[in-house]
Amino acid sequence: MKHKHKEKTNRILIAIAILVALVVLIAPKPEQQTTTNNNTALPIKKVVISQTVNLTSKGFAPQTVTIKVGESVRWTNKSSAKASVNSADHPSHKLFPFLNLGLFNPGSTVQARFNSAGTFTYHNHFAPTQTGTVIVK
Repeated sequence: MKHKHKEKTNRILIAIAILVALVVLIAPKPEQQTTTNNNTALPIKKVVISQTVNLTSKGFAPQTVTIKVGESVRWTNKSSAKASVNSADHPSHKLFPFLNLGLFNPGSTVQARFNSAGTFTYHNHFAPTQTGTVIVK
């Protein structure tokens, strides 16, 4: 009798494990996209990069880039410390909220698409004197 009960319990556990695995595989993944002021921060797979800005221990290089409306900028952390791309001005980050791209570790990247013309300023939240500008024409 104990053997049948144990076998039934094992079948139930296996069925639950299969259901959980199916839910994880089939469930839609949340889109990692935010939109503000007609500009967007998008996942890497959806963006064609127009400019790349490297963050080193000395700051953003180049410090200013110029792109066209609809183009994108990718920031690559080539420093040995965690960093953050955040909208001016420090510490409120309220001027261009779509540029609050957050933490990115050494070797990683963050990016944003610019869908309207203007001059957009940003900084590294962990080192606020490291600043940059994107000019969109």
